[in-house]
Amino acid sequence: MASITVPVLTITNVNATTVSLRVTYTLTPSLIERLAGTVFQDTIIAIGDDAPFGSFGGTDIIVSIFPTAPFAVNSATINVPRTITVNRLKSSLNEDPTFLATGAEQMDEIFARVTIAYAAAAPAVPTLPVPTASNQVSGAWK
Repeated sequence: MASITVPVLTITNVNATTVSLRVTYTLTPSLIERLAGTVFQDTIIAIGDDAPFGSFGGTDIIVSIFPTAPFAVNSATINVPRTITVNRLKSSLNEDPTFLATGAEQMDEIFARVTIAYAAAAPAVPTLPVPTASNQVSGAWK
């Protein structure tokens, strides 16, 4: 069974209206997946989080869906470092648009969820890692 490291989400300013969201993680395929030449595909979504952390549902919203592309492994593959980046309007990350009693904007909390799937050449007994949540990044994005 393949495994993945805990994804890391970073959000950086590009300009006054745009931010860059970057998710990095490493996939380590099993020997069977390497020998089969398995092709993987990841689905990554950035989620505006409300308590409890990492449990997508309730009032949580999807703030971004990352582009995806299949990637293959072979017998020589030890691991596959992945870095996926998207630019989004800051306003799309404003999942808590209210203001505090002090007049300050309520902080937004964003995390990424990575789900791995087989795109081709899956092993006879498919066993994928469970969807994994990244760290949470807080900010006040308008």
